Amino acid sequence: MYQLYSKSYCKAAVDLNKKDFKDKHKHKVTAKGKCNGMSVEANASDAPDKKTNAFNDADVKFSIPVDDAMSMSLKTKATKDSEIEVSYKATDAADISCTIENPDTTLATTKIKGSLTYLDPLFSVESAFTVFDGEARGKVADTGNKFATGTHGASFAVAFDCPAVPDVKVGVQPAFGLDASGYIFNMPFLLAGGTKDLSMAMKGGITLKDGKPTLCGGSVATHFKIMDGLSCAVECDNTTFAFDKYDIYKPVKPAEAKDQFAFKTGLEYKMTKSTTVKGKATYDGSKISWDGALKTALDGKSSVAVGVSLKESAAPQVAFTFNLE
Repeated sequence: MYQLYSKSYCKAAVDLNKKDFKDKHKHKVTAKGKCNGMSVEANASDAPDKKTNAFNDADVKFSIPVDDAMSMSLKTKATKDSEIEVSYKATDAADISCTIENPDTTLATTKIKGSLTYLDPLFSVESAFTVFDGEARGKVADTGNKFATGTHGASFAVAFDCPAVPDVKVGVQPAFGLDASGYIFNMPFLLAGGTKDLSMAMKGGITLKDGKPTLCGGSVATHFKIMDGLSCAVECDNTTFAFDKYDIYKPVKPAEAKDQFAFKTGLEYKMTKSTTVKGKATYDGSKISWDGALKTALDGKSSVAVGVSLKESAAPQVAFTFNLE
């Protein structure tokens, strides 16, 4: 089946420059378990809440199969938020899901979202939408449009082969929303292609500002094999307006200074079948930071990794990751 739009942007380059390196967390734990089709996942970290600065980054999720085609899950967070998700496999090619966040009999805090994916040998479709946001609706005056909140909307991502150009994929993701100022239209797009040894991708996006199409910025990425065991990844991002990470139909926001420009280049060398060493340099427009990582695979899917981060005018930081499966 055709690859989804969300997985078409040079995933090999993104993974090489992200996985195993030190991230923003000082401490993070993830635990998963599965038995007779039921599964549980728990996550916790010391990342503070951006709004309250409280340490509440923790959640637990239980998943239960209903039958061969349907499953349900319940997720609760330390922030006292909760969500119920129902997933249904309509056909071998189509999956549908509905998520109800913070269910309430008065619907004052309830948000209802959904998604649809369809895979075909020639193309793929991803759709995401929010049909009801009780909390946002409560902030709109009774005389106003209760759906003009900036949170209601839908997006439709389509990926397909570029006509007359072998091994090149095209993807577009038009999104439509509504807020107090009027209609919202955003459309990320991408071009991607390559082989196992060389892949490249380019993405960008447009939005309507004062009724005129406006470019939001762009990114390019490439991943290539230098020789057996040695690979390189390069990414360059230049962002003016940022789309919402999860809901493309929300209004775009001016990119934060730290996200406006980034140039990353990374190397990965497989020393043995079980041991990999990586290095990465990141330039944000004013300074360069350096990262390194060493990962060793253990029995089964278990692994251990050590990451080192070096930044200008800052002490070196070390991260230790142990994955037990």
